[in-house]
Amino acid sequence: MEAVPRLPMLWVQLRKSPEGTSFVKLKKYIGEIYQEDPEAYSKDCYALETLRNTAMHPEKSSDGIAVLKRYYCQLHSLTNRFPKSISRNLFTFTWTEKYSNTTMEYSDIKYEMASVLFNIGALHSQVGASVQRTDVDGMKLACTHFQCAAWCFTELKDRFGTIINSEDFISEELLMFMQQISFAQAQECILEKSLIDNRKPNIVAKVTAQIINYYNTGMSALIAAKDKVKDNASLTKLIFFTEGKDFRFHQEFSLLQNVNVLCKHFNCLDTKPGRIKKTTFSSFVTWWVLLISIYRFFHN
Repeated sequence: MEAVPRLPMLWVQLRKSPEGTSFVKLKKYIGEIYQEDPEAYSKDCYALETLRNTAMHPEKSSDGIAVLKRYYCQLHSLTNRFPKSISRNLFTFTWTEKYSNTTMEYSDIKYEMASVLFNIGALHSQVGASVQRTDVDGMKLACTHFQCAAWCFTELKDRFGTIINSEDFISEELLMFMQQISFAQAQECILEKSLIDNRKPNIVAKVTAQIINYYNTGMSALIAAKDKVKDNASLTKLIFFTEGKDFRFHQEFSLLQNVNVLCKHFNCLDTKPGRIKKTTFSSFVTWWVLLISIYRFFHN
């Protein structure tokens, strides 16, 4: 397992909400519309405020993800139970966007839901990047987190398209980049496991080709987003790092195609003495690719 080279993973930063939100107006709304005692809901409103405050500063762990998901579900339940409250704009939510470096207030609860869903995807990417992929269980766990992150970014585009297209949320190109990078890194975990399992070079090459496709799509979206945000320095670093990873997998894909030919020629099997062992050959190939990638990454 030590022979399998592992590149650092990219992760997405959380959106930040610098101020808390009061849900007190919900009590007044319930009293007016449903003629119920507003004070009977004081404890529920306080619990919702506490949950939001906790969700805005989550732990970088599965527990932190669970808190964000619980708050998102509460918002979803709120819109279903009190649908007319959406048009009344009862609440005020404050959010800061990193790439545009602006802090604004919003009264649309759907904007709040979109921001929380974004943070769920971002935290999945952070937890996935922090997983030690030294064994099969770690690779599976990291892969699951990156797949969940990709789902969140996809759901954002599908469910909250009008909010995504607003200039003060996040550009559609950046969201596409985050989605594709999450897919690529989930596929990287599959590639690492394929190398450990000593899969045939042609199978590993197919997995690598899919990673390249994801990185290429993500790179195109990132370059398109560069001129649309103020924080170009951060995007330049992202482009540089992503290009390095993309180059690494391009090199491995080319090499694996040649390895496939060599393995057919030499019939690389462990069971035949005197032949090149598949495990030894695979380790040599992966380390050779990594060394070339590191050299090119720092000297180009």
